[in-house]
Amino acid sequence: MRFPLFLEIAGEPCLVVGAGEVALRKKRILEEFGARVAVSVDFSPEQLNGQTLVVAATDERETNRRVYEAARARKLPVNVVDDPELCTFFFPAIVRNGPLTAAVSTGGRVPVATQYLRDRIAPLLSSRLAEAVESLGERREEIRCQHPDLDERKAWYEKELRKWLECED
Repeated sequence: MRFPLFLEIAGEPCLVVGAGEVALRKKRILEEFGARVAVSVDFSPEQLNGQTLVVAATDERETNRRVYEAARARKLPVNVVDDPELCTFFFPAIVRNGPLTAAVSTGGRVPVATQYLRDRIAPLLSSRLAEAVESLGERREEIRCQHPDLDERKAWYEKELRKWLECED
């Protein structure tokens, strides 16, 4: 079972090995989150030096395995496209709206199911909810001081979010 994790990659170097359509799609996803992505067609283990994470997306199974083994030796997160056994992380189906991000994964088992769920989740991340999160997030420290008790603060946030979302209908 995989632990879901949101990783800060903005400004971080990431490597995608491969030059096909899938490699370019993975590159674009990483860049959407601010990563500095290098793409390599000819892999050598030295290319992993200084990387934050690695994606192997070649049509050559042996090359993908070499990328995986070299990344694991360096304790780098690695995704080998279409080979869940050679992945330490998966690309989830992602829904974003402002500060809100939702991600769904089947652990590489049925990627179409993640897309199905993503499409069902998307309407829940409304513009109004994104606006509420942005506004309340800007006041986080002030709210923490006004409501030092965690349970009280949670109840206050829930009440405020309901107010914001009632205006949505």
